[in-house]
Amino acid sequence: MVDYNDYKPNPIISSNSIITEGEVINAQKTWGDGLILISKTYDEKGYEEAKKIAQDVLNSAYGYAKGVSVLFKPTLASGKQTFRLTNDGALAYFVGGIAGFPDAQGKGFACKGWREVKSYPAGIQLFGNIAHSMGNVHLIDKDGKCTIVDKTWGYKKDDEGNVRIVLHHSSLPYMPPHVVLKFDGVGSVITSPSSLMNNLLAFTLEGWVKAVSLRDHLTSFFGQNDMIEFGTEKGCYRGHRGQHPFTSQFFTRAPAFPLHEWHHVALVATSMKLLLYHDGVLVSSADFNCDNYGDSAFPFQIGAGVWHGGKTHPFHGFISDVRLWTVARSQAEIQAYMSNRLTGKEPNLKAYYPLDKVIVDGNTTKVLDLVDGCNALCDSILEVEDSTLPLK
Repeated sequence: MVDYNDYKPNPIISSNSIITEGEVINAQKTWGDGLILISKTYDEKGYEEAKKIAQDVLNSAYGYAKGVSVLFKPTLASGKQTFRLTNDGALAYFVGGIAGFPDAQGKGFACKGWREVKSYPAGIQLFGNIAHSMGNVHLIDKDGKCTIVDKTWGYKKDDEGNVRIVLHHSSLPYMPPHVVLKFDGVGSVITSPSSLMNNLLAFTLEGWVKAVSLRDHLTSFFGQNDMIEFGTEKGCYRGHRGQHPFTSQFFTRAPAFPLHEWHHVALVATSMKLLLYHDGVLVSSADFNCDNYGDSAFPFQIGAGVWHGGKTHPFHGFISDVRLWTVARSQAEIQAYMSNRLTGKEPNLKAYYPLDKVIVDGNTTKVLDLVDGCNALCDSILEVEDSTLPLK
């Protein structure tokens, strides 16, 4: 991945330009300031005021108000509305709620809580009263999350000397396919050499799951038999704290688990509550008093054996990026980090299996744990490419 903090523009190409490099850079800053203003106005004053600000930004930054044709391809537009060649089309994309366009009111791109915009031009071309720029823009929201987009701009200086956008093409960077691990639903299993979940006072167990099919009875995601058992029953989430004599089912028949698409699952335990998150959203919880979650002689397993050990109740599909923390992560923490790879050095992280490759070690195959080297044995696991896993 490119380190955009060290990203430097390529040399400027100039040809007797009326537009200067500084004016192009200033135009990009002005656009970013306008986006932030729309976002803040929406958050503080609501849709109608944000819509007024958005129209002011279009009037001042784009060529629409001067009758100049603008070629605008937004980042997240699709179908017949992919290209927005009119003022109304651009306004709809920014704030939504414009007749004839699919963008819902208040769901526009500029209403997503942006608080900082940084432009990194890869190159600028200057040709008379026309300029082109291409590069990256970093959009940072109020939660500190950064979205990187690739942008190509076209500018034209009008008769009053204002530099206006006449071409705006935006897209998300290409992400090469991830390598993920496939579980065949018969004999595939990953087994840690350690009982990782023993004697925890709190924990967060999370990972990405893409199920091809789910068993009629129990299916294993990941966990530790007779400790924390996590997966599905008849296609719906199910979990146990299986430590005898305190066996306690803490949720069952929570929302059904969708097939053929990636979903992030997280199981969080405190001394008072057990919580289930689906794609970062709380979907089930239960009160549960526990000072220590106990121990069992069984190893931590992924893809099978969660309920009764060994290769029982195997999973059919794909699993990636399994993490075990020794603290109860908040919903905000889960959402902030679930789509990003970790280094293994994060505080309170007990085990981290990226599950992005299988390592051959003599007569065995293993997956790496990036925290303490608690590498786990693989059985009947295949590496496959997947371009839909939403991990960075």
